[in-house]
Amino acid sequence: MRTSRYLLSESFSPWMHGVAALARLIEPRRQPLPEGDADLCREREAIERASESIEDGRKQRDAAEEQIFRMLLRWSHVRRAGSATSRRGAS
Repeated sequence: MRTSRYLLSESFSPWMHGVAALARLIEPRRQPLPEGDADLCREREAIERASESIEDGRKQRDAAEEQIFRMLLRWSHVRRAGSATSRRGAS
């Protein structure tokens, strides 16, 4: 989050000075959109889809980590059992 804020700051990107100047001109005349505005609805839908994608990605990452953990745990048990068998056979 900090990186994106820094990259879009005037201190890093000189062209953002123009954006800041435009924002100062527009700010006094800003008005909220009506609740049923089509653009507002599309914006909220896009935000919802992005949030769902992030959540799906998190769930997939967690499932993959869990699967890797279980595979490593099984592998360590098999390896331990194999070395115990070889020690018994050597005696």
